[in-house]
Amino acid sequence: MSIRQNAVLEAIERWTTASIIDQETADRLRSAESKHGLAVTARISQYVLATSGAAVLLIAGGVFLEWAWPALDDVSRTITLAGTGVAVTAVGITLEVRGRWAPSSFALQLAGVGLLLTAYVWSERAWADQSLQAMIFGGSALVAPAALVWRSIKSRNALLPGIHFAAGLGFLAIFLDRSTPLSGDSIIWVLDAVLVLATMILGRLLSAGPEYGGKDWALNAFITSMGAGFVLVTLTATGPLGMEDPMLALDAWWALAVGLTVCGLAVETAPA
Repeated sequence: MSIRQNAVLEAIERWTTASIIDQETADRLRSAESKHGLAVTARISQYVLATSGAAVLLIAGGVFLEWAWPALDDVSRTITLAGTGVAVTAVGITLEVRGRWAPSSFALQLAGVGLLLTAYVWSERAWADQSLQAMIFGGSALVAPAALVWRSIKSRNALLPGIHFAAGLGFLAIFLDRSTPLSGDSIIWVLDAVLVLATMILGRLLSAGPEYGGKDWALNAFITSMGAGFVLVTLTATGPLGMEDPMLALDAWWALAVGLTVCGLAVETAPA
């Protein structure tokens, strides 16, 4: 029996002794607490089982890769990584839709996105930049994050839209690198523009007031975009701007983040 459950049962006993609640109500509360305790225990057991299964799967996957990876060419490796990423993401989405094992479903979706990113990066070894195959495969790098962001927003998921957006910047960078003649500095400027535009849209949604009901995911996505900004500011300062020390640019972005946070708190706590 957990400490929390002991505290609840002791509180029920005190309320019964003090005649705050009658015996029938106390019995119902004890029964509800007992059912809740059993559900928590079952959920913990499920997570332990899922973690054990994941460990076994990782070991099996490692053995398979050690055996099969050297025998595959770069094209087969790219397809294997992409297929595995799609499968893992699909399993995570299925678990989320069923409303079960939410942390595991989120972890699977993030792992799937990571595998897809790895596949797109690895594709550089399979096909030359701006070749037909690279352009087709790179074009699909825009479809994956767009579909994932749209689905997570539609499901009113509070966590995943922001993470998918941050990953989407990586997918966009890969698409621009594989399918266009843009230089590395130009790609960074495009990513900067996309980040600024998305942050402005999210800020507008957050300032829409009570008539907008999606503030949970929008707020988390806004925070994630500000965090991604630190990476892009560093890349922009050391890349296109050629700054030896990017700390001044990072300090400016940090000041912006703090200012927006203070403004947001002021608006949120202001009387209607």
